[in-house]
Amino acid sequence: HVDKKEAEGVWCSADLSEGGLRLVHLPATDEGRMPDVTGMGARDAVYVLQHAGLKVKIKGAGRVTTQSIKPGTIIKKGTTVNLLLSI
Repeated sequence: HVDKKEAEGVWCSADLSEGGLRLVHLPATDEGRMPDVTGMGARDAVYVLQHAGLKVKIKGAGRVTTQSIKPGTIIKKGTTVNLLLSI
């Protein structure tokens, strides 16, 4: 059980393996640093990146497999990040 206030702003992914649903918390990203959006769907990745002040260009469909700015890199608001998605 997680308190609603505690869970606010927490990102996670769903794992359907082993016959059940398991939520896997994704690590928080420091303010001013590039988030790791690999494995996310386009909608979630765009939300996270725009919330960080970045512009986003997407190529492909499915989940993010590659991002043009390495996670953890110091970023400037308004920078464009390219995402490659694959099924």
